[in-house]
Amino acid sequence: DKPMLARLRSETSGWYKLFLTYLVSSPEDADVRQLDAAMDGIGADGVALIEFLVGRSQARVRAAKAKWEGKHDKPLVDRIRSELHGSNRTLALELLKGERNETAPVDERLATNQADQLHKGVSRWGSADDEAFIQILSKNSPAQNAALRTAYEKKYSRSLESQIAKVGQKNLKKCLQALLLPPADYYAMRIRQAFVGLGTSDKVVCRVLG
Repeated sequence: DKPMLARLRSETSGWYKLFLTYLVSSPEDADVRQLDAAMDGIGADGVALIEFLVGRSQARVRAAKAKWEGKHDKPLVDRIRSELHGSNRTLALELLKGERNETAPVDERLATNQADQLHKGVSRWGSADDEAFIQILSKNSPAQNAALRTAYEKKYSRSLESQIAKVGQKNLKKCLQALLLPPADYYAMRIRQAFVGLGTSDKVVCRVLG
């Protein structure tokens, strides 16, 4: 008998084939496939890479990194550096470090201080300091970012999302907004968006549900 994965590949095609491949693979193998899908071809999918790094636990990111490097015999950090540019690359490399403390208790005072830092990073001409948002949001836990989001709105009577909307790169805006939500909530939003408009974004559905 053929192994399940080989049988699925021979019997299915298209997006259905990709989706089933993710489902029957081990978490580590599925993660490596998603990393390859985001970086192979002409131009990397920066949003897919950030989604991968945001939506998985630090332990799973480290395991996927080790598995990918074992398969390709090269450092993942170097591949990401070559594929992405500007602030998107900076954010991806920060997340790849795995420095987010996922279990630390929420620090309300820190959230208020960070809200002040981000507010200062938005100029009166309406542009935002990408670096300030990246350094704070990429190191906070999801719970700390939720506290920061609340603290900012309470103190400045506007949403933190409205300030993120002022950063320069469109994809960076999406990635920073992803860091404000618990991973499950962000993925639910992405699935909902995938069904809006003419046609379904099959790639997003396969990536998120797979």
